[in-house]
Parts: sequence; C-alpha cells; structure tokens
Amino acid sequence: MKKNYNIMKKNQSQFYLINVAAVIGGVLLLTLLSIIQKTYCGIPLELEGFIAPIFFGAFAGLIIGLLYSRMARLNNRLTSNLKQLSAKNMVLQESEENLRITLNSIGDAVIDTDVEGCVMRMNPMAEKLTGWEIADALGCPLDKVFVIIDELTQSSLESPYQCVLREKDVVEQAESVLLIAKNGTTYPITDSAAPILNTDGVITGIVVVFQDVTEERRAQKAANSIDKNYRNLIEGSIEGILIHKDFKPLLVNKSYAEIHGYSVDEILAMESIFPIFASHERSRLIDYYKARTRGEDAPRQYEYQGVRKNGDIIWLDMRAMLIEWREESVVLTTIFDITKRKRIEKDKAKLETQFQQAQKFEATSTLAGGVAHDFNNLLMGIQGNASLMLMYADIPPAFIEKLKNIEHYVQRGTELTQQLLTLARGTVLEVRPTDLNASINRSAKLFSRTHKEITIHQNMQANLYKADADQGQIEQVFLNLFVNAFHAMPSGGDLYLETQNTYINKESPMPLILPAGHYVRLTVTDTGMGMDRETQAKIFDPFFTTKSKGEGTGLGLTSVYGIIKKHGGVINVYSEKGEGTTFNIYLPASGKLETDETEEIIDDTIEGGKETILLVDDEDIVIIVGGEMLEILGYTVLTAHNGLEALDIYKADQDRIDLVILDIIMPQMGGEETFEQLMAINPNAAVLLSSGYAINGKAERIISKGCRGFIQKPFDIRHLSQKVRATLK
Repeated sequence: MKKNYNIMKKNQSQFYLINVAAVIGGVLLLTLLSIIQKTYCGIPLELEGFIAPIFFGAFAGLIIGLLYSRMARLNNRLTSNLKQLSAKNMVLQESEENLRITLNSIGDAVIDTDVEGCVMRMNPMAEKLTGWEIADALGCPLDKVFVIIDELTQSSLESPYQCVLREKDVVEQAESVLLIAKNGTTYPITDSAAPILNTDGVITGIVVVFQDVTEERRAQKAANSIDKNYRNLIEGSIEGILIHKDFKPLLVNKSYAEIHGYSVDEILAMESIFPIFASHERSRLIDYYKARTRGEDAPRQYEYQGVRKNGDIIWLDMRAMLIEWREESVVLTTIFDITKRKRIEKDKAKLETQFQQAQKFEATSTLAGGVAHDFNNLLMGIQGNASLMLMYADIPPAFIEKLKNIEHYVQRGTELTQQLLTLARGTVLEVRPTDLNASINRSAKLFSRTHKEITIHQNMQANLYKADADQGQIEQVFLNLFVNAFHAMPSGGDLYLETQNTYINKESPMPLILPAGHYVRLTVTDTGMGMDRETQAKIFDPFFTTKSKGEGTGLGLTSVYGIIKKHGGVINVYSEKGEGTTFNIYLPASGKLETDETEEIIDDTIEGGKETILLVDDEDIVIIVGGEMLEILGYTVLTAHNGLEALDIYKADQDRIDLVILDIIMPQMGGEETFEQLMAINPNAAVLLSSGYAINGKAERIISKGCRGFIQKPFDIRHLSQKVRATLK
C-alpha cells in the first residue's frame, strides 16, 4: 500500500511540473512571437488575447491533475479493501474447514440445526449411526433424522430440539435411549443437546451430540472430544470430569466441583487435589498414578473415599485413563458420587447380618428345644426316683442328704433346661404390662449384694413406657447381662444402667428389624476388657463362651437373645477391645393397663387320694416314675404310651377314670387331638396337661377348650400331688 501511495505521489508531482512548464513555455513563445513581429513587421503583437487562454489551460490542467490524484487514491483504497476481504474470506474458509475436519475426526456423532430445527450439518459418525447422508438429511427436521425411543417402554422420546427450546439450556436424555437408524437398526446411545447462541445470546440453532455405547467407548470418545470448543459438552455432563497432571488440576467441570462442595474456580486454584482425597486413600491413588504414567498396569475403575469442602467423607466411583491433551500426557478422570449407594449397602449388610443371626438362632433353638425335651424326661426320671426314695421312712440320714443333693442338682439341671426351652420355637411367655425401671432396679439390688466390687450407676427415665413382659424372664435377662459384665471386670469396675423412651421408624439412625412404633430402650454398659469383632459375632451363639472350662455353659447371652426375641424386641452389642461393652435392648411399649403382680405361694403339703388316673406319655421313664409316684399317693394308675392307646383305654374304663394326665408331644396322635377325642367321648372329662415346655400356644389352646390344668416336667411328688388334687377339685 505504501508503494502505491509513492507511485501516486510521483505521478501527481510530474503532472504539476508539466502544467508549470506549459505555462512558462506559452509565455516564452508569445514573447518570442512579439519580438519577431515587431522586428520584421514593425507591428507590436497583442498579448492580451493569448494570456487568458494560457492561464485557463493551465488552470484546467491543474483541476484535471487533482481529479486524477483523487481517483488514484480511491483506486488504491478499493484495491486494499478487496485484498482485506479476500484475506478474511480465506480465514473464514480455513476456520470452516478446520471445524469440518474437527467434526469429521471426533468419535462422537454431531448434528447441527438451524433455529427451525432443520439439519444444517452432520459429521460422518452421525451419518453412520443415523443411516442418513448429509445430502439427504440437509434441511430435514431433526426428529426425522434423529429418531429416538425409550429402550424400556419402546415409546417415542421428545426431540432434543424441543427440549433445548423449552429449557434454553443443555439437556440430556434418560440413560435407556435407543436410536433408530434409517434402515431400522437400533443403537443404545447417550445423547445431549445444547443451544447455539449468537453474540447477543439469541438461540440460532442447536447442536446434538450422541454416542454409541454398545462397546462402552464413551470414556475414550470423551477424551478425544476434549477441546476448548466443546467445553459446553463437558459442563453439561452429569459425571464429574477432571484433567490433571501430577495432581495439579488443569480442567474441571461443574459436576466435579459440586460433588466436592467447591466451585470450579476453587478447584482450579488448588496446587494439588490431595485435599479432596481422604488421607488414608492418598498413598494408594499416588501408586496408581505412578504406575499409569510409567505404562504399567493400574486399575482403570475403582472406588475410593473423598472429602467435601465441609469435611464430610464421600464415596466415589472413579474411571481414570492416560490421554494426550494439549501436546502433553495427562490423566482424565470421571467420577460418580456413590455415597448413597454405599450407605444403602452398609445398612443392607447390617440387616442381612441380623437376619442371618435370626435364621441361625431359629435353627439352633429348634435343636435346643428337642434336646431340652429329652433332657427334661431324664430329669423327670431322676427327680421322680429321688422323690420316691425320700418317701421311705427307714432311709438312713446320710442317704437322705444325698437324695436332697440329687434333687438340688436336678433343680440346677431344670434351670439349665429352662434356658434351653426359652430358645425353643413356640415358647410363649407369661407377659403383662411391666415397669422395667422397677425390674432392673430389683435385679441390680440382687446382683450388688454379691458383687460389691462393681459400682452400679443408674439413669432411669421418669414416666418410662410399660412393656408387655414376663417379669421373671426379663429380670433373668438383666442378671445374665450383669454377670457377663462381672466376668469382663474381674478386678471390679463400673456398671451403667439406663432406660429411655424412644420411637423407631425407617429414618432411625440404626437399621433394626422392628416395626415402627414406641419402644423402651434398656442400656447396660460396663468398663471391662471389651471384645473384638470376631467375638461379638459369636456371643449370642448357643454354648459359645470365652470362659475357662467348667466356668460357664455358654447359654447366658443365648438365653438373653432368645428371651428378647420372644418379647418381640431386639438386642445388639457394641464393644471395642479394652474399651468396655454396651448392650442395647429395644422392647415394644405396651398399650395395655398395668396389672397387679402376685407371687406364687409355696406349699410343702403332700396330699394323696383314691381316684383312678390315666397317665399318658410316650416316654417310658415318665410312665414308670410318674406311675410309681401316683401309686404311692394312693391312686390307681392306668398307663398309655400314645393318644390312640389312651382313647382305647378311656373308652373301655371311662366310668372309673377320674383324671387323665396327658402329655402334649407324642407320636401317632398328639396331645391336642387326643384331648379333642376325649371331649367327644366325655365333655366333662378331667384332663391335666403335662409338658417339658412352659405353657405355650398349643397348651393355651387346649386349656381354652376345657382342659383343667397344666403341670410342667420335671415335677416332684409334692408338686404332682398338689396339681392332681387341684384338678380333681
């Protein structure tokens, strides 16, 4: 341009010189003509007529020169503008070509539309997936080229074009999306759409980006797509996306920042992303990073714990891979927040543990019930024989002492059997609305009398809910827990007892297999040696004990678990080695009025009779011993080993049979069916039920049908005599 200006200036100067030379030449010519005319003709030349045209011509030349100069400048400017336009056009064409090359190179399928939703551009991947060539698709509505349905319901999905116009923002379809190609082929895809805005922020079209996820190549495609021109796509992702080098953040999207409670700028301002990793995870993540950058094997997907800005620990699922970005090797990571899933899994695991423990308890309780039933019959034989021998007056005093010792040991065996029977299925406790504050206080006083080295602290809630409970069994629970605490504190310590009203629902902080409602929570805490997790998992198992051989049966906590379970409650334990142990018991609050509690009056009287009694039991030892005791009491005894045999005997001798002592559990025909048949024969028949179990559901049903009483095995002659007389009366 400078060269053109110099040429123009040079031409203008030459034109001025020519005009000046013309004027001077004209004046000189006229002067010469005037001299010649005057010399040879003697007539002077009139110059006035020539001067005006000369100057007029010079002036015209000057004007023409100026016009020529202006035209030259205009020509140069026009030439310059044309060159600038040509350069801009080349830049635009180059930019368009770069965009075309970029779109053709990426692994994602891309479709651009105008503001009316008609296709303007689509890359080869979009052509491949949709089955449409750009020549055919150009100008067609987007929902004709890009046909998507819900994979689960097979129903049509709304066009991304409509979604973007409505939301005026980046939108994503549901995960279960199928793309139907022109030839009918379907592809599972993920897709998102974003508005295209002009400089005034007005939507001029949309861009749709989608991927074929059949081979799960999204992570690699996302890496290939990372570029400044596609930042909107990254920001629209629900995944947290981070690019870092040596843990220095280089690029981060909004989702990644929000998951950790930061803004994007705060993340990018970090010198290292270590603060968002839990401290115990950092060495592992560093090892993975070093292995990955060295080209060694490293997990591409793993779970780890992160830290939010407020200090909360969160669980994250990360996918990491090494990529080339901006001509350097960096790590691309995508994350999902799986904290809620982990919490659900943890709660589910706790519930499964409780459920498995309950199943294991059900199995062992069934076994325990069978063992206890047989054991009771053996004790019945021992007790009965001891009672029979004590009836003889000529027994030496030394033998009397031994027999009483036998009865004492039988009583201890009976107590052990009752613990086993408490575990057995079908056992129903004698429950009534009970003041648990009073029960735990009585148990604590009884315990403290013999364990003065233990300091008991009580924190009892006033107006505590009543609970439907068997007072004796619940107090046994407390004593078993107190004894367990004593064994954990052999040198003495502190025992903390607490009661509290509570309400449990699905939002309660700890998962319990309990229906929603009001409960009484009983807490027993000791300052003893504590337990490890392995021991905690076994403490409620039958016959499990940490005591030395001969120091315990391993049934104390098992019976506690069984009693609480039969009450419709839950017991759990928390302990740390060296930090003591806490048992928490949850019992349903009672909706009934409290009843008066009466104590059984003990009577040592032995009273016989002359009536005839039919003794029905499938165990020979009960038949033999029980029959002998009844005969010593003066009764006439008939015996039967099952229900069928008993019915035959009763039909034959019902007129002289005054009482039937009937076992509940027998082969061929059980006690309940036998009782019903007896009532059919004689509605006024006197029947006394006998069982090794406490009064349970089956016994209660029989009693409700007219049975006159119940006696629990093993029984001694005193107890038998009183029950028989009470039933006959």
